[in-house]
Amino acid sequence: MIQLIMIFKLFFDFVRKIGFIVPIVIGLVLAYIYFSNPLSSNGALSLVDMVRNINLNEVSKVVGSLQNNNITATETPSKWQSKQRVIFDTTPPIQFTLETALTAEQKQIGLMYRDNLETYQGMLFVFDSDSNTGFWMKNVNFSLDIIFLDKDYNIVDLFENVPPCKIADSEQRSCPTYTSTTPYRFAIELKGKTITDIGITKKTILKFE
Repeated sequence: MIQLIMIFKLFFDFVRKIGFIVPIVIGLVLAYIYFSNPLSSNGALSLVDMVRNINLNEVSKVVGSLQNNNITATETPSKWQSKQRVIFDTTPPIQFTLETALTAEQKQIGLMYRDNLETYQGMLFVFDSDSNTGFWMKNVNFSLDIIFLDKDYNIVDLFENVPPCKIADSEQRSCPTYTSTTPYRFAIELKGKTITDIGITKKTILKFE
């Protein structure tokens, strides 16, 4: 017992003289040896090997893909101040109130994530110059009519009752796009079947107020 006490005393005297640097170094060496060994007896890579095998370029591609495919609304439509009234010169004339998408983010989000859209409401997309940008129905929860207008507000093309992407593709990995056959300056999204219900055609005149 006395010998054991003397051994402990010598050990602590040794540690007190050299400080804690050596034990820390020894600990790091032991940790490296432990983590450098395979994690199992089935040929698994060690943690060190796995870190060495990480391809930073591939990681960057994956992160970029996730960011592009998971769009989140940082600016809710209810905060958009600009709204536009438009009258479709049908029989009888019908007035709609359109939320105006002006910024790139507003155009990208559009009517995504909404539960519904009132009959006489919609969204107006405003572009600085003629565009051929396609519209898709990813993250949209109901069918839409899409109307494309030139710089003079003439209807150049339209799509009726376009279904949400998830109807055809539940995971929304390959959503089709819809674009005008003629370059357009403005686009209007309305509740699905509105074009048929009120009789909108390419000859219909629009009056903005």
